[in-house]
Amino acid sequence: MFETMVPYVLGDHLYGRTFVPGQGAFGYPRLMAKNRRPYKTKDGYVCCLIYTDRQWRTFLEAVGKGDLLKSDPRFADIRNRTAHIDELYQLVSEELERRTTREWLKLLPESEIPIFPMHTLESLLEDEHLAATGFFRQVEHPIVGTILETAVPSEWSGTVPLNRHPAAALGEHTLDVLREAGLAERWINQLVADKVVFQGQLPQRQAS
Repeated sequence: MFETMVPYVLGDHLYGRTFVPGQGAFGYPRLMAKNRRPYKTKDGYVCCLIYTDRQWRTFLEAVGKGDLLKSDPRFADIRNRTAHIDELYQLVSEELERRTTREWLKLLPESEIPIFPMHTLESLLEDEHLAATGFFRQVEHPIVGTILETAVPSEWSGTVPLNRHPAAALGEHTLDVLREAGLAERWINQLVADKVVFQGQLPQRQAS
């Protein structure tokens, strides 16, 4: 797990230390900026990323400041934007706070600028996209009763992965595994009797 996460973190943050010898410090300035965070709106928060020339043009024109593209050298190109990124993110923060989340989702086209409402744990369960895909469902667990389950977050053209069984209780599938391995019943019974393997029993559900 540690080795898996290191490339995700250092992919951006090696930055100047990518080169040998190093040509700068660690840490990608755009990600290190204090204003790189979910932005407050009138009634909530949105996650929004404005990055390319086209995206900055779209945003500034949407907020009535399209003239800054020519008059403000900070917007000239990605090099200048990166050098002043925290100031520009502060500008974005001030503008986004002027309208509601729904207004911004309509005003900034998702095809042009990545923008999404920031969820709470509670609101995530009511997300329109997840509801449309049937991501959450209620299933009956043999021990604890009705539980809420998430879907497998991938789509397959052939075999569709499903959560067909709940997590097994301790030793619940011992006999099945040994049978699939090709052991004869008499050997399986002997292993159980000698306590070499553990055959678990499902506890009974308590009546509510």
